[in-house]
Amino acid sequence: ERYSMYLYRKCRVVMAPSKVVEEYLRKKGVNNVITLPLFVDTDKYRRSQYIPDEKYILYLGRITVDKGVYRVLDLAEAMMGDGVKFKIAGIGPELDRIKRIVHAHQMKNVEILGYVDDEKKRELMENASLFVYPSSADTFGISVFEALSSGVPVMVSNDFPVKEDSEAISYVDFNDVRSAQEIARRILSADRGKLATEARRLVENKYSLERHISSLLEIYSYVETERRERGSTENARSNSYIFR
Repeated sequence: ERYSMYLYRKCRVVMAPSKVVEEYLRKKGVNNVITLPLFVDTDKYRRSQYIPDEKYILYLGRITVDKGVYRVLDLAEAMMGDGVKFKIAGIGPELDRIKRIVHAHQMKNVEILGYVDDEKKRELMENASLFVYPSSADTFGISVFEALSSGVPVMVSNDFPVKEDSEAISYVDFNDVRSAQEIARRILSADRGKLATEARRLVENKYSLERHISSLLEIYSYVETERRERGSTENARSNSYIFR
């Protein structure tokens, strides 16, 4: 970390994927930092044209402790009588263990999918009723915004690095399973079309490829302008010294 900070301080500009990361770097003495969020391919992740008959809550990501996969199981167990299915997709070191837990607890409402390719991933995103992401170890959380781009509301942990005031995002204390359950129920019973519209609008306005490129070009323009101005100043000083 110390070496990374040394390198960052030597750069003209450091681009952080979220405001939380920017604030962290500033606390470490890196002042030449700005937030440039990552982006979602909004043509690839699109809102479904119909509302599927099956209701399911989706987790898609690495199957690890820090991504919060066991909190997903806690929520699924609490909602076993709610008539909603949970689908868990992804691979990781905890995959075999969560399979054993689901089997041992006879959690009929949980389907473990393991690895899914891009086509299946898009299908899962489009048709999900709710996307849950209890991770506490992200600097951005791209899958959350892929879900939003697909018109799916999301539940994320309170310490999720990107903060948005949007009906499509609910910030949740997943350690409080009862509270998380009530929030999930509220989202599932809300107007799906309205939430889908809000989710898609948020990504198109702030996290699209076009928005990212526009911001990136502004940063490059700023760096280039600063370089030219610095070069002109240095040349002026040099010429002034020569003609003395």
